[in-house]
Amino acid sequence: MFDRILIAVDEPAHAEALVCATMAMAHPRHSSVTIVTVRTAAAELSAASSAGKVQPRPEEAPELAATKLRQAGYRVVAEVRLTSGGVADEVIRAIDELSPDLVVMGSRGFSDLRALVAGSVSHRVLSHADCPVLIVRGDAQMDAPKRLLLAFDDSRHSRRAARVAADLAKATGAEIEVVTISRPFISEAAMPVNNVETEKRVKELVAALRSEVVASGSVKVTANGKAAAIAQAADQSGADVIVMGTRGLSRIAGAVIGSVSHEVIHLSHRQVLLVP
Repeated sequence: MFDRILIAVDEPAHAEALVCATMAMAHPRHSSVTIVTVRTAAAELSAASSAGKVQPRPEEAPELAATKLRQAGYRVVAEVRLTSGGVADEVIRAIDELSPDLVVMGSRGFSDLRALVAGSVSHRVLSHADCPVLIVRGDAQMDAPKRLLLAFDDSRHSRRAARVAADLAKATGAEIEVVTISRPFISEAAMPVNNVETEKRVKELVAALRSEVVASGSVKVTANGKAAAIAQAADQSGADVIVMGTRGLSRIAGAVIGSVSHEVIHLSHRQVLLVP
């Protein structure tokens, strides 16, 4: 399903989890992997000032990760990039150069001066990438996902996410639960939600998915916010991965106002696959 995968590593400690998530999502027979480790000039200077202390080289973790992938049968290239700018800029440059089908990256520990102003590295990369991006937690496992939660709102990006979820479910044997989140009627009096029509769209999508995979669906009403409700639904269903669209936010809008998808990343402890 994912022929070309880019693993973006900003901290060596993240590499193991990113590799585990990659192996869970893609079969070695069909996928080649590029591991890009980004080192800032400031980090290099800090490492130089610590000369004489016993510490691992920054290249060691990515190379160990590459070895693990190669032993599993993946075709792997590992490279370390030094940048005088932001980590996000270098990851975006790698995406533009490599045109991957999937980007795998973490959601924690990404911070530099630009990130503090314009949002996290993962946030900026998501606003730029035109391919699915898997946001990985530190406890990622190598087991293929057994259950996917598809957060669906009938937008163009959401329907593309449904296609990606269906392909992933076919590749891994996972089941899909489709969930649409609505606000209570009283909180949207000016624009009432037609839950009958919403349920109809969910049923239509589930019926289409069932021609390929095992799928179910529901409409949940919440007053706690859509992102919180999606995270809760994933917990209740025991989903391994949340799949959802990014709604095509521009780089500026995505960095300034955020979105439901970015909230889900920070609220849920599960892996999140975001589809532009």
